[in-house]
Amino acid sequence: DALPIWLADRIDEVARGRPAFQILFYLVAAELVAKIAAGFEGEGQSRSHVQKFFAEICSSESKQRLSRAFRNAGNVYLSLTATVDLLYDVRCDVVHRGQYYTFSLPRSESSTPMLSSLGEHSPVAEISLPELRQIVLQGTVLAAKLLASR
Repeated sequence: DALPIWLADRIDEVARGRPAFQILFYLVAAELVAKIAAGFEGEGQSRSHVQKFFAEICSSESKQRLSRAFRNAGNVYLSLTATVDLLYDVRCDVVHRGQYYTFSLPRSESSTPMLSSLGEHSPVAEISLPELRQIVLQGTVLAAKLLASR
């Protein structure tokens, strides 16, 4: 279902510079795709399905890119799992606390890396919103191909 991606694309019109909204919708799409691919019909387990989407459905290039998306204060890149957890925590901040203004990403691939604005231990973001969008879309296509081949 392309609705979450379409919504994320529209959000920038009213909340430019607030990528947490788009991240929310990208992760909704990732969760939905992972649950469909797994045949999961229950409730909950959102975080684990988002992790499965990025770790099991996405391409190795996408996984590699995500494992180079954020650097911590010690200048060490976050792992794929830690990156997805970070993005999922942003999603939770929007959904459960209404905090859509505390997270930043570069606007384009050529932008300067930036502090992600999550407090004193904020990681430096080196992935742009369009890159994250592309990873989710590519993962969705891979999942559709997987389902079609079953």
